[in-house]
Amino acid sequence: MNLSRAFTFAFEDPQWGGKLALVLLWGLVAMVPLLGLAGMAMLAGYGFDLLRNQLAGKPRPLPEWTDFNSRLGDGFNALVAIFVYNIPNALPLCGLLLFVSSGGEGGILALLTLCCLLLFLLLWNLFIGLMLATGATRYAETRQLTAWFQPGELWDTLRGNSDLFLQWLFYSVLANLVLGLVAGLPFVGWLISLALGVPVQGHLLGQLAVALAAREKDASADAA
Repeated sequence: MNLSRAFTFAFEDPQWGGKLALVLLWGLVAMVPLLGLAGMAMLAGYGFDLLRNQLAGKPRPLPEWTDFNSRLGDGFNALVAIFVYNIPNALPLCGLLLFVSSGGEGGILALLTLCCLLLFLLLWNLFIGLMLATGATRYAETRQLTAWFQPGELWDTLRGNSDLFLQWLFYSVLANLVLGLVAGLPFVGWLISLALGVPVQGHLLGQLAVALAAREKDASADAA
């Protein structure tokens, strides 16, 4: 996988200015209450089209801004999957809120409980991030919401390709750190970061999908 490529590929497209401007526009829409769901769905759908372009081997994978209905459908399916996977976060978060509202009282037992809740949240969110990424690579090919809800198959893919997924996770976190630093630049930094976030992360996920597809192709060839 190539982190620098994720940051530079978009600028090889002659129409990169207009395409990234629309990413920025939908990113701003995503910040508006209620209407923001449509913005987030549109950006997620755009990321899937970027991923599919990479799977198709297109030299300039930054998608055109067309077929809005299909893109919204892809994005809303992704939001449904994210919501379902995050349901188990509700209980420990409620526990954290109760701890904070009590002013941290309760002694050592309450502190140990808090540490356990934080550890659970960390491990669970790491796990669901990897599972959602695995499901996303499948969804890009099938467009079926059920791609995210086949835990056995997703776990087998994740476990069998743990090196690729850990590399993707490392680069994804590193990319977010870089984008965070860019966002801190005066005046336009946060706009640049907002415009680049989906293309960068989408390209990294696309690199993961391409690597997985290559391994599956090699495995099929060996089996034959």
